[in-house]
Amino acid sequence: MPLDDAVALTQLVRDSVAAALPRQALHLPLARLATRLHRDYHRQLVRDALAPMLRSVRSQVFELPNGDLVVVAPPGGRYLKATEEALLTLLLPDRVSDRPFAVLRLPEEAAALLAAVEGSLVPPASPGAAPSGGDEPMAGRAEALGTADLAALERGLGAAILASFFRRRPVCRLIPDGDGPETLWEDLRVDQPALRAALLPAGDPAGSPWLLRRLRRLLDRRLLAESARPEEVRRLGPVGLGLSLDSLTTVEFLRLDAVLGQAGRARVTIGMTPADILADPDGFVFARNFCRVRGYRLALDDVTGEALALLPLDRLGLDLVRLRWSAGLPHLGAVLGAALPAARDRVVLTGADSAAAIGWGWEQGITLFQGRLMRPQG
Repeated sequence: MPLDDAVALTQLVRDSVAAALPRQALHLPLARLATRLHRDYHRQLVRDALAPMLRSVRSQVFELPNGDLVVVAPPGGRYLKATEEALLTLLLPDRVSDRPFAVLRLPEEAAALLAAVEGSLVPPASPGAAPSGGDEPMAGRAEALGTADLAALERGLGAAILASFFRRRPVCRLIPDGDGPETLWEDLRVDQPALRAALLPAGDPAGSPWLLRRLRRLLDRRLLAESARPEEVRRLGPVGLGLSLDSLTTVEFLRLDAVLGQAGRARVTIGMTPADILADPDGFVFARNFCRVRGYRLALDDVTGEALALLPLDRLGLDLVRLRWSAGLPHLGAVLGAALPAARDRVVLTGADSAAAIGWGWEQGITLFQGRLMRPQG
């Protein structure tokens, strides 16, 4: 099954990193190829083209949930070159366009392969649809950011008053036949689409992933700096902060940590995303242990049902999971049921914008929700 293959490939990559065992991986993103190549016999032709790399008994082929194929083999140029030639002949006969596949070295490029696995777990967005319960994409057509655009954005961030772009989204307990939502804490986030629209309306950092990561770190640092101001700390209360792993070692975070004190840290939940965890397992372990010693509560942030099967909460050593609602969740059945922690009070269902989401949550024993329907009574 594709989900089993994703789990097995993730473990293989981690083993390669841990043992410094060299491998080469060919990633063929069939999900992005033209629909004319998605028929069964086309996929068989593709598998035939991969045959040279599979001649070694130590080679393995993995099919990811989005249809992508990954072949991992011992290092060696002869079989790889034959496979590349066969794929180019099949998929790119004119040899004009860019290669429709990537060859990655393990363990050096493990992060890129793990990111591809994590990306394969995200269902494709419907045309024109906006994700529920999170940051919404900017409307209209925007161009990818360049380094000059990022520099302008950094200058704008230095002068901007971010308070107006902070969004506080309550996490509420809601039980069947109860009196209504009860706020337990608030997630504090920067409204990135609104901020980008104000500072750089024609730019979209999503087209440049490394710039997007840098922008996220900049926003994290500004959020932490603003939160550490005495007047903000006094009214902070129980709060959730979704932060990149890099942000947890910045001066801004350490300053907030000192201002909060032991009692304040116990009221803060820090969210870590699956992409960050998979891209930097060692960095995650360090950040988790550091935050645990300091007294923070830790959450797996904004995870899909499919990705949760790869990242079981107890094995990660985290306290909570923020599970993103989608219409596909009820169809995951036993796979998701086995991945959810037994104590359902460790699960927050985000994007609870419909009765269907809340009803499914209740069926699963979930009573913590975040979304537009949550209008606290107390």
